Amino acid sequence: MKGWLFGGYNRGFRAEVVPVWISLREIGRRVYRKAYLGGMSDHLETGQRGEDLARDHLLAAGYEVLETGYRYRRVELDVIARQDECLVFVEVKTRRGTGFGHPSLAVSRAKERNIAKVARAYMRAIDHTWEVRFDIIAILLFPDGSYELEHLEDAFFPGVW
Repeated sequence: MKGWLFGGYNRGFRAEVVPVWISLREIGRRVYRKAYLGGMSDHLETGQRGEDLARDHLLAAGYEVLETGYRYRRVELDVIARQDECLVFVEVKTRRGTGFGHPSLAVSRAKERNIAKVARAYMRAIDHTWEVRFDIIAILLFPDGSYELEHLEDAFFPGVW
């Protein structure tokens, strides 16, 4: 069956043209997810699994995890931890393959600036008095269930702010 269906939002955000058979398959996947998996989509499951692995890694390495999923305005910090007297802001990037590059490469300058804004707000909220570090944890998930985790300490510093 060949035909085209306009998908997307009615309010003018975005319209996509997709083959009908793909749309029907996707509808079936969404119904299955909602009924049996609680409605979480694949990329959200991947991200959540990565954040869980990162948190476990940090705890095993002796960090104290203070917050996960901390939000300020529209930006989220994945993990906020403390190592001795150093406050560590961790961005977790998880991928199921390297088709879009290594996960650590997904942290752009704009993302770094957004992380710095949230970090500043968090430090104001807790009246911080110790040093700060920005880390990236890059995770590659493999089909057999194994994974590769790379912890890049002091991955970037947003400059004087």
